[in-house]
Amino acid sequence: MKPIDRFKYNQAESPVYKYGSGHKVVLFLHGWGSSINSWQSLLSQINKAEFTAYFLELPGFGDSKTPIKAWKVDDYANMVVAFMDTLEVKPDYLVVHSFGGRLALKLLVNQNNIFKKAIFIGAAGIKPELTKFQKLTKLVAPYFKTLKTNKFTKKTYSFFQKFLYKLMGTGDYLKVEGVMRKTFLNVIEEDLTENLAKVKIPVRLIWGDQDSYTPLWMGNLMHQKITNSELIVIEEGKHGLHLQKPDLIVQNIHEFFS
Repeated sequence: MKPIDRFKYNQAESPVYKYGSGHKVVLFLHGWGSSINSWQSLLSQINKAEFTAYFLELPGFGDSKTPIKAWKVDDYANMVVAFMDTLEVKPDYLVVHSFGGRLALKLLVNQNNIFKKAIFIGAAGIKPELTKFQKLTKLVAPYFKTLKTNKFTKKTYSFFQKFLYKLMGTGDYLKVEGVMRKTFLNVIEEDLTENLAKVKIPVRLIWGDQDSYTPLWMGNLMHQKITNSELIVIEEGKHGLHLQKPDLIVQNIHEFFS
């Protein structure tokens, strides 16, 4: 699938993909580290006569251009708004996965929200409370930084860094480099739990009962806080439901956006 355009915003650049030509316009916002490649199977199953699907590959992922400085969730959300305004894309519906959920919790509480319904798939946005062990890990982590400056202990520092981030549950930090590492830390530091009660449109939450990235308790909390929401739990479902069960997600899109 080739992009129909490349949207430039704040010295970043994102490929824009379009599928179908139907009257129901849907915007897809992907998860952290994802790209159009992991969504093509799902998009190909959508009824192209009924739906027009737009997929914005976010800066720092896929074939996009990485920001020159670290972004926050607001920067990504503002880019989506600018994209819709500049290209005059007016979607009625929103489908988000993981990190895309954080953007949704910014977009849907905006006074200028244009979306009528949304589907959240293993959505992020809730900052989990650290365990006692994780709090201790975070407390001692700064002391290991002194190892980095000594050529004899650099390898030891690298080992402890990977070990500590794994304990903290932020292993994705080690998968990115440069400005995207700081961006990642900015993203996971923000807790959007308070925004949940401000979402007024109907939301369908789709969750895997074996999701280890955004555990099911987060889906239950979103269902509790978002007044007009319903929760569908997929047995043996993991975090990447758009890859694991694309036909099921498409079925929900057709049904919920009817």
